[in-house]
Amino acid sequence: MTEDRFIRLETQLAYQEELLHQLNEVVVELMERIRMIEARAEQLGKKVTDLLELAAEDRGNSEKPPHY
Repeated sequence: MTEDRFIRLETQLAYQEELLHQLNEVVVELMERIRMIEARAEQLGKKVTDLLELAAEDRGNSEKPPHY
């Protein structure tokens, strides 16, 4: 293997290692964002459930008794 080819391969490997490091940072950041979004979605789901229960209770309380 010639010296130039060896240097070119080492350079290419160094760039690939740097790219891999950058991609890993992106994956970690995206996983953090996904966890935050999942937590927020769970909070919103609970709020919607609570609101639906309150709305059902209000409908039940606003109906006229059968003797009216």
